[in-house]
Amino acid sequence: MAGGTEGFVEIARDHGAEVILGGAGGDLLGQPFGTTLDEIAAGHWTSGARHAFPAGLPFRQVVGNAFRIVEAFLPSASGLRSLLPNRQPIPGWLARGVRGLAFHRETPLDLQRPFASHGQRARWIRLNPANIAMSLDIRQRHASRAGLEMRYPFLDWDLVSFVLAIPFRHWPPPGQFQRIHREALRTDLPDAIYERLGKAEFTPAVINRVDSQISDINDLFTDRVWKTEAFVDQKRARELLLRFQREPSSRTLMNAYSIWAIASLETWLRAVVGYGTMPLSQEGYP
Repeated sequence: MAGGTEGFVEIARDHGAEVILGGAGGDLLGQPFGTTLDEIAAGHWTSGARHAFPAGLPFRQVVGNAFRIVEAFLPSASGLRSLLPNRQPIPGWLARGVRGLAFHRETPLDLQRPFASHGQRARWIRLNPANIAMSLDIRQRHASRAGLEMRYPFLDWDLVSFVLAIPFRHWPPPGQFQRIHREALRTDLPDAIYERLGKAEFTPAVINRVDSQISDINDLFTDRVWKTEAFVDQKRARELLLRFQREPSSRTLMNAYSIWAIASLETWLRAVVGYGTMPLSQEGYP
């Protein structure tokens, strides 16, 4: 997502720090991925069914989970999930010419590579997507240019290898915010952290970031110059911003991210073509 860094360079400098610890990989390493499939494979049918189809699960998710189970044990059935795609709607502010380029990124099953368990396969896949590698690279470069070093304890090779080898019976049951390191770190965690069933919520901070720049963003969105015309429908972008300002229900994380992303792209394109930064020559070039 657009938006730049989290300000960690400034924070590190204020505290005289030289090394920054990042939490990347923590959620992916600690969640009980694939444990339900391992339960089924081990013949624990009752607990496996209870975890795969908990009470109150929407029908669409029931069918989706059933497809995943069949695919996991019958590689020849790979592709069943495509019958029930779980796709997010395409943003209305995208320009018509690029709407066809929007796609839903599916998590591959990686059925060919040998793994010791379903949980090991699922966790390995989630730890290896391209977006994580890109994120780490961006932060490493940003930190190194400031003379700082980024480290990611949850992606330590020895730790990852150890966690990949943990049998399914030692993992917490599937559920929102279930993490294996909750118990592993029990003696080191404050009670408030150990007992909570949630995590840091970034929505207010992202919304506040938009609010603090709302005047400049409004100027961008209403300007007669619109460099992102090929990608963003300016009229729809204005409507999105207006709803964000006037309707409480529109002040969501994704709407705030969308507004910030559009503003970032427009600002960047203006800087690239020199709009507002230097006079144009008679030929129209800076």
